[in-house]
Amino acid sequence: MKNIIFTAVVIFGALLFLSGCYTYLSLSNGAELADVPYEPYFPPDDPCPPPPDFDPPTPRPIIVIIYPPDSKPPYERPKETSDLRNGGEGRNSETERGRR
Repeated sequence: MKNIIFTAVVIFGALLFLSGCYTYLSLSNGAELADVPYEPYFPPDDPCPPPPDFDPPTPRPIIVIIYPPDSKPPYERPKETSDLRNGGEGRNSETERGRR
């Protein structure tokens, strides 16, 4: 943990030192900007033709296909259902119960 903190402090100090040196040297009396001679701009002799007019494509209709639901009748519970709670016959008939 101490090595990480020490490394961070050393890097921060080095960056601060380098930025300070750069600032000092750029603001000192002997500092000069790069001497670049003025170069006038001469436009080309034959300008490019203007680009052709852009005609945006016309939007096409979006076709959405919706399949109709199946024509099956909704689920209904069968009318003749034996109720297992009221003594109706379930999976095992009365004759099979005794075999086990």
